[in-house]
Amino acid sequence: MAAPEEINADMLAFWNGKGGHTWVARQEHTDITLTPVTDALLGFAAPRAGERVVDIGCGCGAPTLEFARAVGPSGRVVGFDISGPMLAEGERRASAASLANVDWRQVDPATAALDEYDLLTSAFGTMFFGDRVAAFTNMRRAATPDARMAIVCWCTLAENPWMEVPMAAVAQHLPPRPKPVPNAPGMFAFADPEHVTEVLTAAGSRRRASRSSTWTSISPPAAGWRKLSFSQPKSAP
Repeated sequence: MAAPEEINADMLAFWNGKGGHTWVARQEHTDITLTPVTDALLGFAAPRAGERVVDIGCGCGAPTLEFARAVGPSGRVVGFDISGPMLAEGERRASAASLANVDWRQVDPATAALDEYDLLTSAFGTMFFGDRVAAFTNMRRAATPDARMAIVCWCTLAENPWMEVPMAAVAQHLPPRPKPVPNAPGMFAFADPEHVTEVLTAAGSRRRASRSSTWTSISPPAAGWRKLSFSQPKSAP
């Protein structure tokens, strides 16, 4: 497996290049597709009026904007992402929606100092860190004593037929894929809830609850995903 620095550099190049621009171009379709995920995350995280929220890997900001609406003018949401094109789209959408309680930061939350927060949230944005324990340790430093964290991550490939079926169809026409490394950074890095618990426990969080939900609609694109919630230890530095 590549070194964490190499993984992070590859992610930075991809999301500020073709990957980021493609995502922006397809954002309307993506928002529609992931509306059930955004709705579930919002309900699961239960943001409160006046809270300070950080959204990790916020991308073009669909969940970010919903959290901004939920916390209201007395609250604040900061969206963190490494993708300049996607953040620019998020800022444009916030302006169009007249939401003034959102900030957009193009930094790597794995190493950058975060604003103090009551709630850390992420929709599919926490699985790509080269060193996940170090990343969550860093993000935990800005948590208030009673801070909460609610994230969404993909389940296994086998639970995501919208990806497994086309991958199997084209596999016969492509060179053999490298054998996957369990829990390696990437889309399915947090497919195992126990691995997530290990990462966050090592980073200093106390597991409060873990609830899972699988969306298995046969109509494409089906998705298998999981919601996880953790809390901040009272003694956190």
